[in-house]
Amino acid sequence: MVQFCVLLFVLALVGIYRTTSLDPERAIYPTSVLLLGLLIWSLWSWRALTGSLFDPYCLVFISGTLFNAGQPILEVFGLNRNGILDGMFPADTTLSALLLVAIGLSSLHLGALACLARSRIQPQGRGGRPDGSSEPSQGDLRLVGVALLVVSLAPALIQLSKAVSVVMASGYFALYQQDSVFGVAAAPQVLAAFLVPSALFLLAGSKHRPRTAAISVIVIIGYALVSFFLGARGGGAYPLVAAAWLFHRWIRRLPPLVIAVASFAVLFVAFPLIRETRGIAGEARLSAPVLVDSFSSIDNPVAAVVSEMGGSLRTVAHTLELVPASRPFDMGAGYMYAALAVIPNLFWDVHPAMGHGIYAVWLVQTVEPLLAQVGGGLGFSFIAEAYANFGWPGTPLLFMIMGFLLVRIVVWAEWGDRPARSAMLASFLAFLLFFPRSESIVVFRALLWYGFLPYCMALVLQTYRISRRARRGF
Repeated sequence: MVQFCVLLFVLALVGIYRTTSLDPERAIYPTSVLLLGLLIWSLWSWRALTGSLFDPYCLVFISGTLFNAGQPILEVFGLNRNGILDGMFPADTTLSALLLVAIGLSSLHLGALACLARSRIQPQGRGGRPDGSSEPSQGDLRLVGVALLVVSLAPALIQLSKAVSVVMASGYFALYQQDSVFGVAAAPQVLAAFLVPSALFLLAGSKHRPRTAAISVIVIIGYALVSFFLGARGGGAYPLVAAAWLFHRWIRRLPPLVIAVASFAVLFVAFPLIRETRGIAGEARLSAPVLVDSFSSIDNPVAAVVSEMGGSLRTVAHTLELVPASRPFDMGAGYMYAALAVIPNLFWDVHPAMGHGIYAVWLVQTVEPLLAQVGGGLGFSFIAEAYANFGWPGTPLLFMIMGFLLVRIVVWAEWGDRPARSAMLASFLAFLLFFPRSESIVVFRALLWYGFLPYCMALVLQTYRISRRARRGF
């Protein structure tokens, strides 16, 4: 009920702003304070109801806040040197973007709390109630993990070695200037992406098997380190987060201090250092003095990282300016074509999702054409995508549904003795954490290919094992 009142309050503010002559310049700071308060309230309320802040929903909410409201939070403490987004937008556009973000985050949390209340399932750590359904065994999960590891390891090593060669020769941004491949030619990339799910399913089946768990951890950490070296911060951090949660859930509880220290090290030491060195080519990338000098040149690593992550707010502001002025609302067509991305491109010269247009590509080609020509991008935002489809009226409803479904998946997978479901959720989470600064085409494919498909493999193994045992008994 409190969260419902919070959403009504935010919607009332939007109504007041859009129907009165309120000075947007003076309203930006109070709205930034509102976003900080929304973050604090959301984390506290989730912690009070579930007893944990280290779970998939909370991680996604924090990711969504950092990417879309990071700069407003810095504004509260006076850490934006030139204002939000360096003052590149008119005050009314900036205020509209902040209010749209507030609507999205408060609606997301309302949907999450509504699902939590409806599920009537005890939170993690308080005796989650099993539903009595049969689940794949630890051995089934290990077999799935090994099978996927065999399939993905060679393509992943080839893809990563090529990427290392490109970065060593020309720097991180040269990765985005390579020719794209589609259809059957993209099969090695698709197979390589199963490396992370393989390690996660192997980890979920490794309780009381420290050697097997160690193999999984080595794969995840190795993948993350190579990704960090390439300059792909999210590509390395998200699998680490998913693996840490799965380890915490099934292998051994991680102390809060360990989680906090590791998070601080990745976010505020590794991330700013990678940002400063990702453009360097050659052996200088491996030089300790260069790394030390690069990190020392950063005035405030914490503010620098939050500000850069919060730059995704720019995509929300641009979308507000361009839709519907230059592009009509998609009325759900964007999500429909994104869902089609689960179908491999074996039947078309151009996949329908690509033919309709990816929002991130459309945006950079529209506002930064020179950057688009050299393979650069601005990313996007799940809040901007909701607005591009349904405008102001549809955004709160869509995000309530999104929050409800996300927590429904967490309830289905996380609570109770269900390692296979947790492995599926962790595999999905490794991609879902990128969603707040991207768009739904990332979510649909990841959920089906890299989460649900390995889970189905485990179910098939379980069915075969049970039928074989039944035949022996007969």
